Amino acid sequence: MYFKTFDGIKIYYDRSLAKKPLGNILFVHGGFYGNHSRLKQLIDSFKENYNVYSPDLRGKGDSDFPSDLKKVELSDYANDLYDLLKKENIKNIYVVGISFGGLVSLKFAEQYGEKINIKKLVLLSSSHRLDKIRKRTKLVEMVYSPIMNLITLISLPMKEKRKTKIDYSEYKNDLTYGLKMIKSNSLKTETLRYRLLKKAQEYKLTPKQLRKIKTNVLVVYGTRDFFFPKSVEKELLENTKSKLRIIKKAGHNLYIKNVDLVSRIIKDFFQG
Repeated sequence: MYFKTFDGIKIYYDRSLAKKPLGNILFVHGGFYGNHSRLKQLIDSFKENYNVYSPDLRGKGDSDFPSDLKKVELSDYANDLYDLLKKENIKNIYVVGISFGGLVSLKFAEQYGEKINIKKLVLLSSSHRLDKIRKRTKLVEMVYSPIMNLITLISLPMKEKRKTKIDYSEYKNDLTYGLKMIKSNSLKTETLRYRLLKKAQEYKLTPKQLRKIKTNVLVVYGTRDFFFPKSVEKELLENTKSKLRIIKKAGHNLYIKNVDLVSRIIKDFFQG
């Protein structure tokens, strides 16, 4: 299914309606090279009892790219979520944001909390800023960035081609997931998404913005998370009505590799 955003971009989303729903859940995926299918196992555990909505964020999956990538702001992603809920006539929602999708969800809660009743918000492997990632992640970026910058220059005259409905749900290993992305997407598509990623590294919510979020927040964090250090999570917890659930020895992909435990944790939080 598709809808058009406030600025005319076509956004893809999936919808599953339960027979006797306990509520509505919006799942917001992470990653700049994936789509909502990465969350399939997690989403499937909620479909029987909840109406589930899972969009592909702008520039990702089957959603269109913005016309000017340099001008894409965090608020644009939040506006897209609001447009989706308006289209579906939803005024009460649970939100589950994963990685970058968690940052988008926080901005959505800060920006639209007075218009939409966000019953509860869950952040998986996520935080409120991308400018404070782990040092080892920055080292990887130092190697990765020059290569992608060169590929971007090469791909500039190319036409963007994209396969649709790519399913990443079976790829639990980061290496096989990465190979699937390279195989399934054109060079132009990958470099456009890389440019969105570079822009997103500026995004953050200030403590003042975080304190505007009135809904209860559950932060689920793996001790082996590759991206977000505990110091960043501490700032988030101090400025929101949050609970922290730590999963020992879990990594950034805990929503895939620890999906049964994560599903139980979220359901307990929703029903508590």
